[in-house]
Amino acid sequence: MKCRPKLTTRSWAWLPTFCDSSGLNVLINIMRCTTATHGSLTLAAVPDRLLRMLDLTGLSAVMPSYTDTEAAMNARPTPEPA
Repeated sequence: MKCRPKLTTRSWAWLPTFCDSSGLNVLINIMRCTTATHGSLTLAAVPDRLLRMLDLTGLSAVMPSYTDTEAAMNARPTPEPA
């Protein structure tokens, strides 16, 4: 996986109600890739079941989530100058 993004906001409104360990692994890899480039990952419109999984696994502490994309975009940190 090639890592390029500094700031990433992902809307999960399209996500089906089911997400297993493979889905969580994808999120973890996205987070690792983003943080490897000193960026941040913000989640938007996360379904309740996924929010619960993030809470149970402790991932909600490192993957902040918001009710919609606009709230997530407004909460993103300001990028540092290059």
